[in-house]
Amino acid sequence: MSSRFLSLACGALATVFLASSPAISRELKVCADPNNMPYSNTKGEGFENRIAELVAADMGATAKFVWKPEWRGFVRKGLKAGLCDVVPGVPTNFERVRATKPYYTASYAFVQRQGASPITSFDDERLKTSRIGVQLVGNDGANTPPMDELARRGLNQHVQGFMVYGDWSKPNPLAPIVDAVSNSDIDIALVWGPIADYYAAREIPPLRVAPVTTGRLMSFSIAMGVRKQDKELANEINRIIDRRRDDIRKILADYNITPSMDQKSATAE
Repeated sequence: MSSRFLSLACGALATVFLASSPAISRELKVCADPNNMPYSNTKGEGFENRIAELVAADMGATAKFVWKPEWRGFVRKGLKAGLCDVVPGVPTNFERVRATKPYYTASYAFVQRQGASPITSFDDERLKTSRIGVQLVGNDGANTPPMDELARRGLNQHVQGFMVYGDWSKPNPLAPIVDAVSNSDIDIALVWGPIADYYAAREIPPLRVAPVTTGRLMSFSIAMGVRKQDKELANEINRIIDRRRDDIRKILADYNITPSMDQKSATAE
C-alpha cells in the first residue's frame, strides 16, 4: 500500500476510534519547579501547585505539571516552547507573558530572631552595625531591590549574599538565608515575603517577619503568565481568580503567607 493510501486508511481508523471513545478530558499544563518550596515540588506540596490545581479544577481540567527548574530561560524553554500553558508566580508587569489578574501581592520583609527589637526600615541606624543577609538573583548574583537600597545607603559592606536559586540538589534550597538568622550566623535578613513567612514559621523558635516599610519597588503583585496570544485562556483564569479569591487566601494561609490580594504593586501602577 502506498504511503498516500496508508495515511488515508490510518485517518479513517482514527475517526472510527475517536467516535467510539469517550471524550478526552481537558488538561492545563503548568510549568513548575520540581524543588522550590514553598512554591512547588514534585510531590505537589507547594502553594503554587495547589492554586494551579484549584484553577484547573474550576475550568473542568486536570493540572499536569511540567517540571523545569526556575533558572535562566525558564519561560523561553517552557511556556514559549509550548511545553506548558501557564506559569504561576510572575509579576503583573512581566513583559515576556500575558499576565492574568494578580492573585496575591507581597513585599520583601525583614527577618529577625524573637526578642530582637523590630527593624522595618532601611534607615534604621542599627543596620550599620548588623550582619545582613540579602537574596541575590542569577548566576551573576544580580541585585534584588533590598540590595540596591542597602547599597544606596553605603551598607553593602555589611551584607552576606544568598542566591535565590540555592543548591537545588538539596531539600528546601530557599531556606538557608532564614536558617542563617536562626543559627545567629547573621543578625537580620531581607527576604521575599512568601519565603520569609514560610520558613520563619518553621524555625525553632519561630522568627519574626516584618514587611519592609521604606525603599522603592519592595512590593509586587503576582499573577499567572500565559503566552501573549492566549487571551481567552487569560480571561478564563481571570474569572476563576475573581471567583476563588477566598479559596486562594486559605491556601496561602496554610503556608503562613498573609499577603494582600487586591493591592497594586509599585511596578504595576
